[in-house]
Amino acid sequence: MTEAQPILEAQIQGPVTPARDPPALDENGSSADGYRLLSLDGGGVRGLSSLFILQRLMQKIDPDHPPKPCEVFDMIGGTSTGGLIAIMLGRLEMTTEECIDAYIALMGRVFKETWWPLNWLNWRGDVRAKFCAQELERAIKDIIGLCGYDADAPLKPDDSSECRCKVFVCATSADDTNTAYFRSYSSTNKRTEFEGVKIWEAARATSAATTCFSPIKIEHREYIDGATGCNNPVNEVWDSARSLWMPPGSTKFESNCCLVSIGTGVTDGHAFGPHYLDVAKALVAMATETERTASAFERNHGDMRQAGTYFRFNVLRGLSDIGLEEYNKEAQIRNKTIAHMNIFSEDKEMERCAKQLRKESRAVGTQHSHRSLTIERPRPKQSMLISFFKLILIIVLFLLGISMSEPTIDPSAPIIAVMGRTGTGKSTFINTLGGRHVSTKARPVIGRNLESETAQISWYLARIDGRKVYLIDTPGFDDSRIPDHEILRMISGLLRTYYQGGKLLRGIVYLHDITHRRIGGVNKKQFEVLEHLLGKNAFKNCVLVTNMWPPNPTSEVEQELLRREQELRDNYWKAMTGSGSLILQHDGSYNSARRIAFHLIDMPTVTLQHQIELVDQGKTFPQTEAGKIALSDLKDPYFDQAFEQKWEGFHVWLLVLFLIVLVLVWR
Repeated sequence: MTEAQPILEAQIQGPVTPARDPPALDENGSSADGYRLLSLDGGGVRGLSSLFILQRLMQKIDPDHPPKPCEVFDMIGGTSTGGLIAIMLGRLEMTTEECIDAYIALMGRVFKETWWPLNWLNWRGDVRAKFCAQELERAIKDIIGLCGYDADAPLKPDDSSECRCKVFVCATSADDTNTAYFRSYSSTNKRTEFEGVKIWEAARATSAATTCFSPIKIEHREYIDGATGCNNPVNEVWDSARSLWMPPGSTKFESNCCLVSIGTGVTDGHAFGPHYLDVAKALVAMATETERTASAFERNHGDMRQAGTYFRFNVLRGLSDIGLEEYNKEAQIRNKTIAHMNIFSEDKEMERCAKQLRKESRAVGTQHSHRSLTIERPRPKQSMLISFFKLILIIVLFLLGISMSEPTIDPSAPIIAVMGRTGTGKSTFINTLGGRHVSTKARPVIGRNLESETAQISWYLARIDGRKVYLIDTPGFDDSRIPDHEILRMISGLLRTYYQGGKLLRGIVYLHDITHRRIGGVNKKQFEVLEHLLGKNAFKNCVLVTNMWPPNPTSEVEQELLRREQELRDNYWKAMTGSGSLILQHDGSYNSARRIAFHLIDMPTVTLQHQIELVDQGKTFPQTEAGKIALSDLKDPYFDQAFEQKWEGFHVWLLVLFLIVLVLVWR
């Protein structure tokens, strides 16, 4: 049994520019502005691998502002979960990051484990659907609705809202096993199915692997996924593009296309059959058919490969043991895919592909509107007994002073702390650098309100130009839920623990929202706390970053923001800059964040003044210089400093009492 828990909040960028007209061809099919085509294999949850590859490709095209795939490709075709991804990227016009988040959430929601391990077999050994098709339909409809469309919106929009990117997905007719095609555009191809098909119906049909989901009936015909006949739809994508755009008698259409085919990993096979004894044969057939199709296409279109207009990306090793429905293998899929892409030859091939796609890219100059997307991902219910013992463990660890946020790390890698007020973009800064949580591999949660999304100190690992860098995300000051002195005490405790454990910082990034009109008394006190936290000897290891600069400000706005930055220099940060702190602007791009991080990662490690006071001088938090300011100026009026000092000795006795009670209960 599971319950839904909202965990994903993302900004979906919807295009507001009109769709580009297709390139004009002469009588030979030649054009200065060629077509860009994308083919996506099927593969269940391994479709994540194709998304990670595509994400890297978009970053190669434009590292600062990666485009949407629908802005790059004229046509996207897919099979099975590749078809589902094609719809999300092409018809719903998601970015790769948004699609990854939505895909992970959807997979976790629909691939729910059941208590009976052989629920996919009946008493005769026949294979039946293992998962709930209705839940898949609801999940797809939810994503459609959250992207701003009606849940029953048609796959093919009306002419007035024609999609910039043509999309089609493959399914299989359960009656005659012929391949069926559901398209977002008009086609003269007789194999096109039902122009009035809905988005969710097409997505449901293409992803209905019979071991996983029951067939879907559309206009009195049943459909299952297209993986049995075209798990690699590269031929279907090529034929569809030629049918739509190639003039009769043309001879140069091939030289005016760039075709990218992305697989879901070379595997020994995970598919289906009508009876248990036939499953193994079907699995092997599907897996071998995918790569055989890729080899045959490359052989038949050698000129494209030689000209650098056909590219095939597929992870060769590491994904063969992942089943269609094993959604909990996200980390393995991510790691194996990234490792494959980091191979020198693969990276160079992707560079060549990006260069080819970058030519006459439609992504340049595109404007976007924003809409909010919230996706629910399932969370397993835990028994009361397990929850009780987890609670006990957390309390014991807290009383022992052990930080659950402190991970095992590479001691040779630099550590940078990211600090600032709530809403200044700390988590966004880490996310821009590609930071992933050291334990969960998740991206930082980005908030858009006055409550910090970072309620505790978290460690993230980023790779900047191939170098490991640890980024510590700290809770923001001015959080509406947590008093500032509590946040500072939390940071103080971790600094003491890190110092005692030999984890020394290379630097601190302090973010300040330049759009704030007034600095204010609270902000001034926070700057004073920062000074005493670091100490004069550590100022050179701190970068003071002005953030949230608007992309295209008017001259009046720009002058006002520059005036505020100068005010910070002259009135608030003068002491720190005079002793080596650097002030840098951050425009939100990767290169900007990289420049800030690179200023610090080669710095010598530094011991902060606050750490010296706590450990070397044996002071309690209220006795430190930063603590005095926090408790006198940032505290709530009812906080008792004396109680704080007494508690630091009393908690040991409370721990002893708690352990005695725990032993008695256990007996």
